Amino acid sequence: MLKSGYKFLTSFTQSQNLLSSPPRVSFKRPPNLHNILVHPKFHDSKRVREEKPTTKAAPGKPKGPLKVSDVTKNGCKLKWDKPEDDGGKPITGYVVEKLDKSTGRWVPIGKTLEPEMDVKGLQEGHEYQFRVKAVNEEGDSEPLETDRLTVAKNPFDIPGKPGVPDIVDWDVDRMDLKWEAPKSNGGAPITGYIIEKKEKFASSWDEILTTNIVIKVHTFLTLFQNPSGEARVPGLKEGNQYQFRVRAVNKAGPSEPSEPTKQHIAKARFCEYC
Repeated sequence: MLKSGYKFLTSFTQSQNLLSSPPRVSFKRPPNLHNILVHPKFHDSKRVREEKPTTKAAPGKPKGPLKVSDVTKNGCKLKWDKPEDDGGKPITGYVVEKLDKSTGRWVPIGKTLEPEMDVKGLQEGHEYQFRVKAVNEEGDSEPLETDRLTVAKNPFDIPGKPGVPDIVDWDVDRMDLKWEAPKSNGGAPITGYIIEKKEKFASSWDEILTTNIVIKVHTFLTLFQNPSGEARVPGLKEGNQYQFRVRAVNKAGPSEPSEPTKQHIAKARFCEYC
């Protein structure tokens, strides 16, 4: 039965096979037009279905939580899940933004095709909030935000000072140094040392050498010990007096320098007339 005010509309050609391809019949009513398919042989309600119009829209909000990991003093990693509703159009990417608590403004970080992003350019010690929007051809979704502030800081510190270097051997143009590792590695493995020298009347220290430490891996265990260091310093001038000091290095950077050696003359170690 048709309600009052509805208009019955249909059209088909004489050659049309009504049993295999039923005519399209619509009931026109303002404000929307819904299409009804009616087979001429079967007019009972079980054989009638309504075709609702398809609509396109911006996607739903990305699925949370918005996870923050691998935080350092200048970056972090964000990860989230795709929205459950793409709005009827494929997701073309995600827009990521950050809010620095000190400014209170949302600013764009960038766009990504995958539901994750490596964030760079944070300021050490600042507190940040992040949000992400899904994007399709129809527009942007509502944002998914982090549920707490993130402080841009390393999960480790610089190492402590190494021990005072010992000059264990020397000649007219070189000196061999040896020192103890710092008591604290700052929470990250020591990766090397920086050796600095100063001539007797110089006003500043010069970086002259770096050493790298290979972290040994045994089966599935990485040995994060604090190895002692040693180095040979070449290129010295015979007769000049030198001092040396050392800095330990980890992922956070170089340590404060060790206490310096005493003044030592570049000369042959075994010399009858020295």
